[in-house]
Amino acid sequence: MPAYVGRGRKGSISLKFAYVFKGDKVYCIGGAAPRAEFGKVEDEFTKTIFSFKGLSVAEAKDIKAARIRLYTIKEGDTLRSIAQKELGNIEKAKEIARLNGLDPQMPLREGDKLKLITYF
Repeated sequence: MPAYVGRGRKGSISLKFAYVFKGDKVYCIGGAAPRAEFGKVEDEFTKTIFSFKGLSVAEAKDIKAARIRLYTIKEGDTLRSIAQKELGNIEKAKEIARLNGLDPQMPLREGDKLKLITYF
């Protein structure tokens, strides 16, 4: 797909961005990193930009939209029990911890809220 690709800098941050054209739509894709680290990730930004493509009807139907919803912690809940009960996969406990800035080993407090990623 046709694209305009550019680079920029703002303070200590380097940027790489692209405007990709498909029909009557324009998509903006970009990446940013500290200037000292940018060389390490620029190739990945470029690969991402040039991997952008239109989807077939079949591909589009297979996409599940991600949403963040809030969950209120109940007595006896653990990250693992919430992951299994709410997301159907006990392995998602680490993802819940990261998303909420929690130490996976610390007990949860009843009544606190957690962000969970769900798909529709």
